Amino acid sequence: MTSIVPHEVVLTNAPFIRIHPKEKYNITDYDEFVKLSYRDNVKFPVLKKGISRDYAPLLLKTNVKYNIVSDDTNHYIIYHLFHAYNGPKRVLGLVGVDDHEGDLENFIVKLDNKFKVIKYWLSQHGDYLICDPSQIKRSINNTPVIYSAVNSHALYITPDTKIRMYGFGNDTTSDQGRFTQTVPQIVKEDDISMRVGGRLAVKINQLRNPGTYGRAIGERFKISNWLIELLSTCALFIIPIITGIALHFIFKLSIERTVTAILVVTVIQMYIVKIVMTILLGMFDLKVVSETWKEWISFWNLFRY
Repeated sequence: MTSIVPHEVVLTNAPFIRIHPKEKYNITDYDEFVKLSYRDNVKFPVLKKGISRDYAPLLLKTNVKYNIVSDDTNHYIIYHLFHAYNGPKRVLGLVGVDDHEGDLENFIVKLDNKFKVIKYWLSQHGDYLICDPSQIKRSINNTPVIYSAVNSHALYITPDTKIRMYGFGNDTTSDQGRFTQTVPQIVKEDDISMRVGGRLAVKINQLRNPGTYGRAIGERFKISNWLIELLSTCALFIIPIITGIALHFIFKLSIERTVTAILVVTVIQMYIVKIVMTILLGMFDLKVVSETWKEWISFWNLFRY
């Protein structure tokens, strides 16, 4: 899979990825994942038993696969950003949905015949954000800076909260976390990842026609992360606080007992909402993350990413 695009151009456009501080499932070398996985009556390879989904450490530099497709007027460098696991998105911070093993995102660079960058394409849940080079920041090494959303790994050009599914499936990125510089490795036909015929081979086949990379979308509506945290906290405590104030005046409770009542109502409220959301999501055939009963009742398991 050779190309006339100079390797220097490939290196200069390899993304510098900002990782959310709460991300557990890091970008990793796809060949390494294949070595740790098996394929037994499943569509794609999955990790062998006993290997944790967060096995991959975050490295300062991470090898990623890339290939190039061209037409009469343009070249497209397609960087394949692989994660062993797509973590769950917690609806209202309580019920995890839409997790799956193996997550392959794409960062695509469109070049003209003189190898000048025309557009960048960032994958987001099967769609693509298309932006101009001027919209993307550059790293100290002059590579494009992009932001990976916690758990979903959808790619964005700014650090904030992106509103999805009417606020029930938001993506959150940050510039306060760690980072990795991708190191592009050309896809070869005899790579272990290609021989297995897994996600990489399928994705390369899907993207074989230049410029036909799924639905193009604009930037999602976004809100500062601190504002989302503030609104979430207010929404969480508004009913318990009203209840506590009512109990305080009706039963003449002391301040200490009123505060205790607010905390108790807060906990009860969260578990009631979790039960209701689990039932509703199941009715709409959304995949709810399975949890042991200890994980389900664990207070510290709530509101995690």
